[in-house]
Amino acid sequence: MPVPPPVMIAMLPSSRMGVSGRGRREASGAVQGRCQRWNGTCLGEAAPKRDSRVNVAAETGRDGSMAAKRAPNRTLDLGELERPDYRRVVEEMDGMVARERGAYIHPSKRWEYPWALERAALAAGSRVLDAGSGASIFPVYLARRGHAVTALDVEVAHRLGGAHEVRVEYVTGDLTALPFEDAAFDAAFCISVIEHLPGDRIPRALGELRRVVRAGGRLLLTTDFYRDAAAEIWHESPERRFRVDWGVFDEARLRRLVLEAPGWGVDGALDVSVDWDRVSPRMRRYHGYPYTSVGVALVKSGPAGAARAGAAGASGAAVRTSDHASGRPYPRGSR
Repeated sequence: MPVPPPVMIAMLPSSRMGVSGRGRREASGAVQGRCQRWNGTCLGEAAPKRDSRVNVAAETGRDGSMAAKRAPNRTLDLGELERPDYRRVVEEMDGMVARERGAYIHPSKRWEYPWALERAALAAGSRVLDAGSGASIFPVYLARRGHAVTALDVEVAHRLGGAHEVRVEYVTGDLTALPFEDAAFDAAFCISVIEHLPGDRIPRALGELRRVVRAGGRLLLTTDFYRDAAAEIWHESPERRFRVDWGVFDEARLRRLVLEAPGWGVDGALDVSVDWDRVSPRMRRYHGYPYTSVGVALVKSGPAGAARAGAAGASGAAVRTSDHASGRPYPRGSR
């Protein structure tokens, strides 16, 4: 079936962070030596084994050239895993995971992390928050690049970075009541986290992330994305089968809870067109789930900026903002 043409969608600006389902499975996966197991795959030492039926290079061409033709905010494309710049990031993270006991990279994040880094365009020495970090290697990767990194989660089981002689500030906290001062960070990453929050807590979480990011700062957000958020979804793999017990996003839910979030403007156009008859079987073979991921870069705007973005969205034009980029944040009340 041919892939439908991209649909460019105009954007409107607009828990306690209990991590269930996949989040718990990631964090509590059996560690065998330095090999973190997920879905039967050693995530610490090698990339997920690709199904021979999934020709990821065919998606975009081996040089990733078609990726440049897609919107900056977009759904996961397995072909982009073959982009040289994406591969360099993931291969370095794989090597780092092998040295940090307890660290992991979830398969979908092999696209989400390179995408988020590309969109963040961090300046040297940026103050960065990884919100809902779990035991991901991502904050350590950021710290190795000279950024002042804070990693927050409801529970901090592993404090990583020692094997790479870098410091990550691990903080136990609630995504809906962040323990940081206003404008403490230049950028925040929230990578496949908000789907694990109850829907009524997502606006509060995005409001808190907005509060702790400086004016003009970015929030790099990814989440699970499917054709119907109300559908019953099952993970299926040779090792196990279970029902998904977290809240995925479809286009309507993404618009209502993320794209129209007050005080945030979408940085660039968004393409969420998906040929589900083609994509779902490929994603099922890749990581066991029928859904994909979507990445959205948001920029903190003031009331005037939000009003301008709202007017642009209402007129049907994709909202675009100018590029920007700017150590370590202080917990609220510590200075």
